[in-house]
Amino acid sequence: MIFKGSATALVTPFHADFSVNKEKFVELINRQIADGTQALVINGTTGEASTLNKEERMDLLKLALETVNGRIPVIAGTGSNNTADALEATLAAQYAGADAAMLVTPYYNKTSQAGLIAHYTHIADRTDIPLILYTVPGRTGLAINVDTMVTLAKHPRIVGLKDATGDAAYTMDILRQVADPDFAIYSGNDDVVVPYIAAGAAGVISTVANLFPGPMQEICNAAFGGAWQTARDIQYRLFPVIQGVFLEVNPIGTKEGLNHMGLEVGPPRLPLIPMGDANSKKLADAIAAYQKG
Repeated sequence: MIFKGSATALVTPFHADFSVNKEKFVELINRQIADGTQALVINGTTGEASTLNKEERMDLLKLALETVNGRIPVIAGTGSNNTADALEATLAAQYAGADAAMLVTPYYNKTSQAGLIAHYTHIADRTDIPLILYTVPGRTGLAINVDTMVTLAKHPRIVGLKDATGDAAYTMDILRQVADPDFAIYSGNDDVVVPYIAAGAAGVISTVANLFPGPMQEICNAAFGGAWQTARDIQYRLFPVIQGVFLEVNPIGTKEGLNHMGLEVGPPRLPLIPMGDANSKKLADAIAAYQKG
């Protein structure tokens, strides 16, 4: 198992001219580790990988690995709708020293379930790095079906799944059929961490943990320890922040929230634009209310 608990899908901070703010990136990483985050995902959806070029993605991964220096696992987002590109990116992450790679399902040129098996098997057979698959049908229009995931989980290098379906029954159905106890499913939705852990998930790959990494890990710790009411109470308190962050497509709200908190991560890159004024105020109010307790 790569990690247990809360991993943060880290934002990529930009200067006002949209260049990568490497100093801020290092600051964010150290803040995450200090607040108890168990792993970091670099170059994921929240990290705006789709608007980073290949050189920027590799520079960020190398900087993350250098900064983390083995303190927690670093997971590289390497997914693509081009299997050859995904393989190239995964090999690059492997050679850079990443602890694992995370691969979203192909998007736009959506394949079949048999195509998903072929895509992921092609990559797993040609790499030597643990792979976490990522199903987020709300973005890609393509889900990994239960039977498909059970088949893929038999591959020794496919060690986990980020499940952003929001359907805990889906997670349960996979886990009851996968024989390997080290195979891990992580919630990809911040609003259902408690029910997912109850269903057998090993934690969450979180967006809102960019803002509040400590409480997200506290939810996991409480749930793993059987303190379900405590876990629920923490999640309930975070709910308005979670809802505020997702008033607009991620990572618009995540960056807006961090900027409200004074962390100055800059704007998202086009085609994403900063949050609208009305939603920004709602998010700012939710953050302020949470911080007041």
